[in-house]
Amino acid sequence: MKRLRLVLLPLVLGSVVLGTASCESSQEKPAKNCWKVRSPYRKSYPKLKQYKLVLIPVGKKTFTADQKKEFNFSLRNIGSKTVRIDEWFMEEADNVRFYTHPFENKPVKFDRKTWKCWIPPMKKKTERFQLELMPGNAALIMTTMSFLDDLKPEDGKAARVLVVAELNLTSVNVRTMQFIVAVQKK
Repeated sequence: MKRLRLVLLPLVLGSVVLGTASCESSQEKPAKNCWKVRSPYRKSYPKLKQYKLVLIPVGKKTFTADQKKEFNFSLRNIGSKTVRIDEWFMEEADNVRFYTHPFENKPVKFDRKTWKCWIPPMKKKTERFQLELMPGNAALIMTTMSFLDDLKPEDGKAARVLVVAELNLTSVNVRTMQFIVAVQKK
């Protein structure tokens, strides 16, 4: 009799729990903020209408000639609304392209036609995901500026170049202010 109770008691309790639980099904439309699964290999993404993003260079801006030119950028949401970028590359370095101009001791206006562009080499099918930045939050982008290897510093003088970094995306238009990067001998 005790064995029968030990076997039947869990079965009875389980059926009582299942019998009292109910499920409702409705055919409501999904909420507006629900994201859909999209192909990570799409070619175009809609332009965002309202966003306040800044791209800021972070870290040192002087390198030695034999050193790897690793550089970081901070993409910060300075607006009051959450920004969602659907086309963010999983490989962080693919999200930034660079424009360079020889350094002069006078101001130089940024113009895509006169500045040299360098886009990091990408794989044919790069995976993407959604980057969502809440107000005040930032994403760190780590990249290598291998185009700086072409700079040849002279004896006692560092080779300097003006750089502007820009997001390599179609849905947002965000770039840094001009900054100077120097390469010196050991």
